[in-house]
Amino acid sequence: MHGGFKEVILSGLGGVGKTNIALEYAYRYKQCFTSVFWVNGSSEETILDGFRSIAGRLIDHYARNSIDATPNYNRIALDLSLNGLRWLSQQSNREWLLILDNVDDLESFNIDSFIPTCDHGTVIITTRRRRPEWLSNWFGISLTWGRIEKEAATELTKKLGNLPLALVQAGAYISANRITLRSYINTFDAHFKLVFSDLPHGSSYTQHDKTVFTTWQTSFDAIKRISRAASDLLIVCSFLSNEDIWEFMLQHGKQIDGIH
Repeated sequence: MHGGFKEVILSGLGGVGKTNIALEYAYRYKQCFTSVFWVNGSSEETILDGFRSIAGRLIDHYARNSIDATPNYNRIALDLSLNGLRWLSQQSNREWLLILDNVDDLESFNIDSFIPTCDHGTVIITTRRRRPEWLSNWFGISLTWGRIEKEAATELTKKLGNLPLALVQAGAYISANRITLRSYINTFDAHFKLVFSDLPHGSSYTQHDKTVFTTWQTSFDAIKRISRAASDLLIVCSFLSNEDIWEFMLQHGKQIDGIH
């Protein structure tokens, strides 16, 4: 991955594993890069926050390696011309990896303005904006069930559209409840019919949306039957960002409400 600027785009439906691929690459080849940065690309605001975080981390790095007993952080920032993006473009920083994750909203901002303009470095972008056709039946069957109930496994994999997220949720449900694949297929069909039977005509839900939501709803209903508190906690978390949920906040709320 060295020599010149490289840009890789991982595209596909939500849940097919784009983020996991980027994460695995970053861990597996981190020794090939001098710096690795991960930025949430879901909106212009999250990207700006990401680059501000990069700038802060760089300032701290150079301050820790300063020969001065009391580093001047403002001076360091000015010397580096830091805004995160500008630092990546400097010729002295050539072997970095920048991952822009979940770049799906291309209408409200220009993603090109956040790509370093230089002849070095590597950028990986994950996005749902294009649909590849590289998913195959083996993905779900071989990883989740092996040879057990192969016929039912093939049917379920097709029913779930070969979507890894749906397959993982289904596999977790089957394992936790110790049921057969055929039993899960029947449960899935019943939930699918119940959840989407009353949708208004012209609904914008895609088959992918319906499939993933049904597998999630099936698992959520099972959790709710076992523990109402656990299902309530999931509902609370659904109102929060999926990154860096503050455990202290949940503990504090638990104490206020007197929940045990």
